[in-house]
Amino acid sequence: MLIDGQNVYMFNPFQMKDWTEEEIANQVDYLISCIDNDADTPYQIAKNIENVSNQLFLFGECIARYVKERNRVRDELSANSKIYAYIARDEYKTKNPDSKVPAMSYFEGIAEQKLINDRNTLSDLECKLTRFKNAYQSAENICNAWKKLLEAIKYENGGN
Repeated sequence: MLIDGQNVYMFNPFQMKDWTEEEIANQVDYLISCIDNDADTPYQIAKNIENVSNQLFLFGECIARYVKERNRVRDELSANSKIYAYIARDEYKTKNPDSKVPAMSYFEGIAEQKLINDRNTLSDLECKLTRFKNAYQSAENICNAWKKLLEAIKYENGGN
């Protein structure tokens, strides 16, 4: 495979964090374009296995990024929900000093309404994460199928 015109056979995880999503997407597009769908020799199949293995690495990087972002949004959402619920409760007590304060679940509902956009962001991140996990699993299945084909060819050729 090529990156900036140079042959590269593995990605460096220390540098991968600096890649943009666009750079990763371009590299995946490049790798997909290099797949030999008509591969039938051990060399061609091995090249496809290497290619898909590199795609798996890139998908794994995206999964890691989305897990990190999802966790950050989820934690902020949880903290903000608790803060907003207590603020709503205090406001209620201030405005209605002589009335009985409703159950905390009432104020939690108010807090949830204020955070609907953050919940949608979290949902979008979950969707992206699911897409990449599915792509990873699919590519892994393809890679395993090519490995089995390679083994079958070796067996047919007398195990050499």
